Amino acid sequence: NDLSGWFACVQQEACGLIQLCRLPAPAALSCAEACAAAEGCGVDLPFADCEAECQALEAGPALRACAESLVGACDAAGFRACLAQDVFPTCGARCERTVACNLERAETCLTDCLATAADADPLRRVRHREANQCVGLAGMNCERVNACLTPDAPPLANEAEACRLYRGCGFEDFFPCDEIIDAFFGGQAPPGFLECVVQQLQVCPEDPFFLLERCANGGGPVGPTCLDLCNDLATCGALPEGFDDAFACNQSCNEERAGTAEQRARAEARVACGRAASCGDLAACLEAADPANACADLCDALAGCDAAPADCEARCQAEAFRDRWQAAFACRAEAGVACEAVAACAPGAPLGCDAFCERRLICGRGGLDRAGCLGDCDNADFADPARQRERLACVLTAPLCDDVVRGHAVDVCLSAPEVGGRACLGACRLANACQDEADVIDCLDACGDGRLGT
Repeated sequence: NDLSGWFACVQQEACGLIQLCRLPAPAALSCAEACAAAEGCGVDLPFADCEAECQALEAGPALRACAESLVGACDAAGFRACLAQDVFPTCGARCERTVACNLERAETCLTDCLATAADADPLRRVRHREANQCVGLAGMNCERVNACLTPDAPPLANEAEACRLYRGCGFEDFFPCDEIIDAFFGGQAPPGFLECVVQQLQVCPEDPFFLLERCANGGGPVGPTCLDLCNDLATCGALPEGFDDAFACNQSCNEERAGTAEQRARAEARVACGRAASCGDLAACLEAADPANACADLCDALAGCDAAPADCEARCQAEAFRDRWQAAFACRAEAGVACEAVAACAPGAPLGCDAFCERRLICGRGGLDRAGCLGDCDNADFADPARQRERLACVLTAPLCDDVVRGHAVDVCLSAPEVGGRACLGACRLANACQDEADVIDCLDACGDGRLGT
């Protein structure tokens, strides 16, 4: 430091006023000096490259100022307190509450918090910021603070808690919380509304109208949503090919969840991965949700025991979320290596679903589409083969799509297959003892047309 001004002052002032001559403030430490001081005092900082992080931090000057407490005296406790107050205030606020609630240890809380805040995994950093925000909103209520640190615990859900969080998110000026239920629901909130609102307010959304959009119909089951999954994928730079942002991904995901039973099951398996703790966890969950590995394992095991159906892997990946294949996966997990047990896992094939759905679709009774009809038919055949064969016989022998007078029509065969076709089914079983699918279907068609035996 330049002391020339101080010396000049001392030379000019009388002895009684020499105290007016102030030494200049010492120059601030550089990032290199601050990091060296921390290292010399054995203070761990959560940075892979301390100097680079110090220079990049918006609060870098505050970090360098905090390091002054390490020069000479090595006041590690003072340094950590300074970091908590001036450099990483969200971690400081978190640790003040969690340590007071005996949920985290005073000597490691701040270091652990800073380490997560600087983690290389972007999704881990997001979850960390969300948890800190949640702790900040919890005040000194230790039960609420604990719920922030263990998000799987169901949050307390009542109107008082909902409004406390609502105001904590700064939404009271948008629309008073006390008036929402009266204004939008006539004084009676729909079932699940408060549970949904409290869950969504654990992390403040952009505006309160998001809550009404998400929760107006009760919000559905609390858990990850398509938007949660897509936001996580975007954060991790892992959006599916063709999607530029989380909103396009969210729209596609919700459309799939509104599709056929198979599409819904496939989507739900992926959506369950939303709100993962890290990008690594997200990738592992999505890999487990992809049936490719399970299909390869099942089909390889069946092939090794000469029990694999034709086109096993292709069929498995296309139909993996049907009940038949889900049961086969569960069976394979328990079967071990004995071929007798493995062979018992081989999925059969439904009888006549192509013909069944063709007839239903011609009559406009196919559900959403052909794929949905085929999946429903397969699941019904797996659940109760005898009953589904009665439906098949009823549909294939029905003279009309809709015949309320005689009763035997395609539109009533699903719920009441006994209206027709049983005689044809019995005759065709006798005529085709081996029950080859093509022969049985041809026989039922002929029987329905009155051509059996011609």
